[in-house]
Amino acid sequence: MNNNNVIWIVVVVVLFVVILGVGGFAYASVNRDLTDAQNRIEELQTELSASKQQLDARNKEITDLKVGSSEAQREIERRSAQIQDLRRDVDTVGLCLKGVIEVINAASEENVGQLAVSVGALKEPCKKSETILNNLKSNVAGNQLY
Repeated sequence: MNNNNVIWIVVVVVLFVVILGVGGFAYASVNRDLTDAQNRIEELQTELSASKQQLDARNKEITDLKVGSSEAQREIERRSAQIQDLRRDVDTVGLCLKGVIEVINAASEENVGQLAVSVGALKEPCKKSETILNNLKSNVAGNQLY
């Protein structure tokens, strides 16, 4: 073998070693980057899972609030109906009492014609008032107002 061939063999071997070294270094760097990327993906998946759990919890809270809101709305509607009933009852009792005052005024003026008309007008509202007051009395006795 001549010197020229030996030099070429040494050059090829050196280049081969350099290429293996660079390739090994590049592989190690790429492998490290890949491992870092996999770790970051796992962290992001954990964060995503936690975020989904928080979102589910918030959605449940919203659903619970909606249910509570619906129940509150039904209660408001029920109470509004009770108030309307009470107003109607107060108007009925007021009409009876107004008629009683008219009867008293007609009697004090000895106006027989007005007295007869006023007494006749008392029958219906005062009968309803009697029922209303009896119901109110029994509800108060049972501690149950409407």
